[in-house]
Amino acid sequence: MPETGPLTRSMDKQFEKLFAMMAEMKAGQEGLERKMEAGQEEMRVAQAGLEQKMEAGQERLEQEMRSGQEEIKTSLEFISSRPTVKPLTFDGQTSWTVFKTQFDVVSSTNGWTDFVKANQLVASLRGSAAEVL
Repeated sequence: MPETGPLTRSMDKQFEKLFAMMAEMKAGQEGLERKMEAGQEEMRVAQAGLEQKMEAGQERLEQEMRSGQEEIKTSLEFISSRPTVKPLTFDGQTSWTVFKTQFDVVSSTNGWTDFVKANQLVASLRGSAAEVL
């Protein structure tokens, strides 16, 4: 067996260091791959959780919409089934107190807002009573 010279021994040591560094790099790379896979798994789990929450929220919103639609339908049925009373007229010849009492009853029965009451009152005035405006 031929004797190796100092140069060959030096190169062997350098190769050993190089191989050791390569092994270290490979181990580090494998560690990074494991961390990346773990991170990706966490993201998949989080995404699945978000999807479940979104579906639950969507179902809740749909239920609230159906409930709201039912309430509106019920309100409309109530409003349309409620009789309306024709407003009276006031010409100044009859008692204001009687007219006002009857007007209050009509406005209450018809469910008028203050704005509608004001408009109806103006529309109900006739003759000298309308001239006051």
